[in-house]
Amino acid sequence: MWGGRQIKVYVGGGAAGAAQSLASGATIHTFTMGQRCRPLAAGIVITTQCTVTPPVINFTSGGGSTGDCGKIKVPITKAAGQGIFEKTDYNVVGTGRWVATLRRGQQVAVVVATPATAGEGIPIFVVEEDPDVFENEATYWTATSN
Repeated sequence: MWGGRQIKVYVGGGAAGAAQSLASGATIHTFTMGQRCRPLAAGIVITTQCTVTPPVINFTSGGGSTGDCGKIKVPITKAAGQGIFEKTDYNVVGTGRWVATLRRGQQVAVVVATPATAGEGIPIFVVEEDPDVFENEATYWTATSN
């Protein structure tokens, strides 16, 4: 726990956690948030070194490829087994650069915006969970009267 809240790490990949290609401009993974949370970091572990063109990986909420939950340019000097991450912590909130809060059920797509000539990796997304209280999840409830 950090600050009294749980930290959750989402690790992406294909079947059985297999590495994803960074050589095609496509969505390589989608994370679904288990509850309301705040993005802390987005990263990727390199499993096959990238060549020629440094790939750009966008972590995007709500579709598209804007990288509003994180954006990583992977240097071609990063060898297999190394990782790279970007802090998307709330210390940048208010700048309009990163999404401050993700709601339960919201998805974050990992998109290769600029593909490498070759290379593979496993995406990682780190969040701090907010307490799952009625006020936080009011959009999932319907008021009724007796």
